[in-house]
This record gives sequence, structure tokens and C-alpha cells, in this order.
Amino acid sequence: MHVAVIIPLFNGADWIRETLESALAQRGVDLEIVVVDDGSTDGSRDIVENYRDVTIIGAPASGAAGARNFGAAQTGAPLLTFLDQDDLWHPDHLRHLGTLLGHHTAATAAVATTLTLGPSGRFTSRPLALRPQQLDPWWSFPINPVAVPSAVLVRRDAFEACGRWSAQFPLTGDHLLWLRLSVAGGLVQNRCASVIRRLHPLSYSAAARSRPGDYLAETMRCAESALEYRIQLKPSEAHVLHRRLHVLGAAGDVASAVTTADDEAFTRSAMLFEATVAHDCERFVELACGFLLWLLEPLLSAPAGAAVAQNLMVRWPAAAPRTGAAIRHVARRVIPWRMFLRLCRAQPADLERWLLLADVLRRRMVRRLAHFSVCRQAMHVIRESPFPP
Repeated sequence: MHVAVIIPLFNGADWIRETLESALAQRGVDLEIVVVDDGSTDGSRDIVENYRDVTIIGAPASGAAGARNFGAAQTGAPLLTFLDQDDLWHPDHLRHLGTLLGHHTAATAAVATTLTLGPSGRFTSRPLALRPQQLDPWWSFPINPVAVPSAVLVRRDAFEACGRWSAQFPLTGDHLLWLRLSVAGGLVQNRCASVIRRLHPLSYSAAARSRPGDYLAETMRCAESALEYRIQLKPSEAHVLHRRLHVLGAAGDVASAVTTADDEAFTRSAMLFEATVAHDCERFVELACGFLLWLLEPLLSAPAGAAVAQNLMVRWPAAAPRTGAAIRHVARRVIPWRMFLRLCRAQPADLERWLLLADVLRRRMVRRLAHFSVCRQAMHVIRESPFPP
């Protein structure tokens, strides 16, 4: 199996060495690794040049999307994958995704499950299981269900036919590509995690959430572009998908209102959020609430995070029960447990808050034991992604 690995690089000296090691450690795959440097000034290019089996090239200053397209054009393998400079692969990652594409000949791409870890997260060398399932990214529209581009192995002909990476959407072009690939032939996923996304202040997700208004505006434009592509083939879905576009604006309104002392604005935005998902299944409601918490994660990690958490967990209006229950359910998984402890200390006589903290700690312990004693795929798990596979 011949695979071209494209790695866009920009000031990634802290991460690129381990990322390259994880790519070179792939088992049972013939690799063509190309690193596309977009003007790094931190010595990361010098690190890459020490690897004889890796080609490094410079690219016009066109961002990650342009670097990926430029790198793909320099390779000839029939399969393509785009590894971010700070992500890691399990040694069996590409072999398993290639096997899925071999078994599902109509699929345009194969997708791995991703773990979100801290900077010290690593995979062990334990072999992975193959647990395939179909993945339709339109079920979660307009929210991207694929955590990182590093999780996807795509057929070159499908990549070219679907328009490659769109420079028009620098923050959300990956979602547009997955949506188009699914229309062209469908996606298949391995439910066993083989990608690590490392959390750090300079990561893509941190950069996106530092400008939430710009991110949401681009996400809306990207979703509208993808929707035009979809309804040409399936016009019967137009009404439902157009309605779901409002989830983005509603989540943004809640994210803005939750940080203020304006109870009326917060209640109004929460009720609008509830109404927006009123006709959707519980799984999508939970996904939408996970997206909201993802937007708010920088605030939840800040000194004022306890007030934000209290607004979400305590002040959420009772007249919005579905989203309120989903937010509390997702928050138990993704909000740091110390935040719940702060809520308890703010009102130590509130027994319900202490019971909530106890439930959070129990869930975290069960999940930690599962990772270490059952899966044993990764170490130092901090939190799981709020987005379901």
C-alpha cells in the first residue's frame, strides 16, 4: 500500500520531531512523506532536514490549505493523508485505514477515531483492533464530527474530484472536504482510536476559539457552501439542513451571553438554543451542546471559569430541559473536575453540587481505568472530546 503523507509546517519545533517519528513508525505501508514549510522561523525546518526519508519543500505563503494542496501535487501515491504538525499516529493507523478502503471499495475515505490528550500523551505499541462502521458527516451537519485532518486517509482521485482543500475556508475547509467526499462515495470509520490530538495553547483549536466570531462566521459560510453541493443531489433534505444552520448562531449567542450578568439575555439565548434543536434527536442535541462547551473551553479554563460553569450548570432555564440535561451530561465528561469543586466551594451548603462533583469524579475514574486496564492504547489521558465518533 503506497501512501503520501503531507505535513504542513509552521513554527512547529516543539512538536514536529515526535510527529515525524510517529509517521515513520507506520507498519506495513510504503510511505512518501512530504513536509511543506510555510515560512517557519523557529528552527523546525532544520529538525525536518535531519530525516533522510522525509522530503521538505517550501510553499507560497497560503496557509495550511494551500500547503496541503501544494504538497499533494508533489506526490504520486494513490492514497493521501494530511498529518498536522502536532498530532501523533499509532503504528497501525495507516495500515488499518488502508484495509478499510480495501474492503469498502466505494468509500472515498477512511476515518480513524481520535483521542484528545495533553502534551505528554503517547500511544503504546500494542496492536489495534479493526472495528469498522459507516460514517455519514451529514448526520451532524453543520458540526464537524471528524476531530482532525490527521484522522483521514483519502483516495487521490476522490480528493481531486471534490475540489481539494478550499483556501476560501482556512479554519473549516476540512469539514467542507469531508462533506463533499461523503456525497461522492461515503466514508468508513475505524472506531478504535489511532490518532492523538495534543492540547496546547498554540494548537489549531485554541487559535480557532480565540476568535469565536470569525470562526462561527466562517463555519456558517462553509456549511452554506456544502449545503448547495448536497441539495443538488438530495433536494428532499434541504428543509432539515437549512433549519440546522441556525444551531451555529444560537450556540454563539449562548457563548456570548453566558459571560455577562444579564440574566434576561442569557435566558433568551438559552431558550433560542432549545428551540433550534427541538426537532432533532437526542444524539444531535448532545452534539450541539458539546459544540457549545468546546467554544467555551478557553473561558472555562480561565480564572472566571467557575462563573461560566455556574451559569451553564445552575442557571440554565428550567424551560429548556433538553439542552439543559445534555449540557450537564456532556459537562460531566469534558469540564475539568476542579471546576466542579469550585462550584461546591462557592456554596458549600448545596448538597446537589457535592453530589454532582462525586458523580463527575466517579465517571472520570471509571473512564481512566478503562483507558489503562482495558484499551491500554494511550497514557496521560486528560479529557475526551465532546464530539462523538
